[in-house]
Amino acid sequence: MSQRITFSNSNNTTVGIFKKFCRIKGISLSSGISFVMDATAPLLEKIISHHNDANEIEKIISQAYLLPTKPPIRSVPVRSQEEYYLAIWNTHIRYTIDSLDHNRYKHNSSNRRIGNNEKKSIRESQGKIIEKYNAKKGIFIYIDRRISYAYKLSAGHSNLIMIKETSYDGVFFDFSKMIIVPILELITLGIDEAVSRKNDNVKIQCICWIPVYYINNKALIIPIVHEDDASALTKNGEKIIIVEPFKDEIDM
Repeated sequence: MSQRITFSNSNNTTVGIFKKFCRIKGISLSSGISFVMDATAPLLEKIISHHNDANEIEKIISQAYLLPTKPPIRSVPVRSQEEYYLAIWNTHIRYTIDSLDHNRYKHNSSNRRIGNNEKKSIRESQGKIIEKYNAKKGIFIYIDRRISYAYKLSAGHSNLIMIKETSYDGVFFDFSKMIIVPILELITLGIDEAVSRKNDNVKIQCICWIPVYYINNKALIIPIVHEDDASALTKNGEKIIIVEPFKDEIDM
């Protein structure tokens, strides 16, 4: 069944070519246009098919890999992995009390790094505190540290975070891989890229990272791993972990 179509063309050259074609074929202009449309329709159909396929592939790639998309609006808030494990950290892993102190230790090093004698003294003094609370570990963090090279002394204020458990419900808080990362990098790069940059592009396999302490515009973060993936050496480790955030120094 024929279908009547009315259209106009502003290109006089195209109209002239159609008229010449129709005269040669001995057909009317409308018949000529119908002939060309029938001849080109299969080609147009292929173009449409490939165009739709290309759009679908582009859409899949964009959603999966390339273009950031806005997360769907949720009617019910969903807790992220990081929020979940941070809640576990606060309720099951660390004690709710911290031990603030003012310390003074011998410092024989010619630079700011914490020397072996200072580490030994810190572990002895802080070890007594965690024993008192029956804690499994302690994270000793300098919140202020001054060095007197003349008197060979290191002094400053510190905070001791006491750890009552290192694992919970099949996951392990890997204290041996804690790192200090600038908060600005976490915001601008994201945690994965910030950790990769800190570790010279060495990827650490873990469930996620959570921040456990903030100081000096930096965050002390710890990876959460499956307990079965943690070695015995990792699980044991030092009881007192020493953190010097001003030099990004962690001794475990």
